[in-house]
Amino acid sequence: MGGLDLILFRFTAPLHIGNVRADCDRTEQTLRSDALYSAIIQAWSILGIEHPILDCPPDSPAAPDLGFACSSLFPYFRAEKASNPILFFPKPMGTLQPKNYKEQKKMKKIRFVDAYSFAHLLQNPDLPSEEDQINDRYYIAKAQNAIFNPDFMQRQIVPRSYVPRYGETDQQGEEVVETTIFYMERLYFSQYSGLFCLMQFDDDAIKNKVLAALQYLQDAGIGSDRNIGNGIFELSCQNFTAFDQLPDMGQEYATNLSLFCPESNEQLQTMLSGKQCA
Repeated sequence: MGGLDLILFRFTAPLHIGNVRADCDRTEQTLRSDALYSAIIQAWSILGIEHPILDCPPDSPAAPDLGFACSSLFPYFRAEKASNPILFFPKPMGTLQPKNYKEQKKMKKIRFVDAYSFAHLLQNPDLPSEEDQINDRYYIAKAQNAIFNPDFMQRQIVPRSYVPRYGETDQQGEEVVETTIFYMERLYFSQYSGLFCLMQFDDDAIKNKVLAALQYLQDAGIGSDRNIGNGIFELSCQNFTAFDQLPDMGQEYATNLSLFCPESNEQLQTMLSGKQCA
């Protein structure tokens, strides 16, 4: 595989990301990698783009290699159109050790660390925690803290209505005639902010296929309520070199940026019982 590519999703419409409970009144703030894989494969099918995965039967014991890998989608902040984005990665477990009880309360809330701090954590067990580096749920390097706005991602709950179709019945077989009101939580991003992911491609051919799917999705939308215009975004792609200079430290531990599915229960149990499991 080649180097990493940075894919930016600048949302121009509200976004709702469903959770495991499918609660409409609560949205996730990150989009899992499996959801993005599924959206890309579905887009290939709609666009008529050929790939062996589309000819693979559902009960096949082994699916063909996709030819690319992607992380989950995480938030990024950009103050101005021409400025570099501040990328936020999930905080690795066991890092950012507090110095005292008061600091522990703040650090417990931190969910994301900026790319500079994340790269540091890949080489060092922890970071010196300082007050001005903790900004709500974000841990950010001092150099970028002055321009950072922690409110770049906002939540809003809006009422929605469900109107039953003519002749629709409930589980008891009775006709449904009443309109149902429910509530939907949506995410809004500041003008130049959004979500991002990292991708790695086997070659230019698969990269072009993936970008074609993403270009379709930027108009079709991702997430829930796409039929009313939610989840629409503007796409941009660039080389990602922030971690290129990281030395090989020979670390015993690693952290995932995407979902991981073990090939078997035996493999999972072996990993969980190993010394390298934190």
